[in-house]
Amino acid sequence: MKKLILSLAVITIATMTASAQVKFGGKAGLNLATFSGSDASALFDGKSMQAGANFGAIVQIPVSGRFSVNPELVFSMQGVKFDGGSWKLNYLNIPVMAHFATAGGFFVEAGPQIGFLMSAKEKDASGSTDIKEFLNSTDFALGLGAGFQSQSGFGGNARVNIGLSSIDKGTPKAKINNMVIQIGVFYMFNSKGGKE
Repeated sequence: MKKLILSLAVITIATMTASAQVKFGGKAGLNLATFSGSDASALFDGKSMQAGANFGAIVQIPVSGRFSVNPELVFSMQGVKFDGGSWKLNYLNIPVMAHFATAGGFFVEAGPQIGFLMSAKEKDASGSTDIKEFLNSTDFALGLGAGFQSQSGFGGNARVNIGLSSIDKGTPKAKINNMVIQIGVFYMFNSKGGKE
């Protein structure tokens, strides 16, 4: 079944790209991460944002006019700071963004994201503890963003990823969701700027 789904996905992408100029790019930026959800403040006293990095690749698939679909593969450092320590979570995220650009190069984007937990550590005065086994291996989020792309292919954007699923694996499950603000730069290798 997985092979069938993968085959259909490859055929669909191949069909879309056959008549369209697909663009490829790279991205990197700053993460400001924390936890949201009704249980987050109670479980993480004095919680605040934790800085991290994100970097990865972008594929831009034109659909019509100035509208495209942009799948990405992004390594993302997330987590939270709280009184006495922090959680450091590393994800491999796959956002699929619906992207609309203006003639001037400005754009807005929105779309779903699935994340795969790569590692999870709790750090405090006593050291570092692996907590990956207590957290869900997958995470779902909604991404909303805006930015600008120059005619040379360089650009910048800001995005917020709003967690839709709890990261907690326990029973009953605590309502703790990822919340990440991303500010970054990117470069599209075969770009024509805002004239998509």
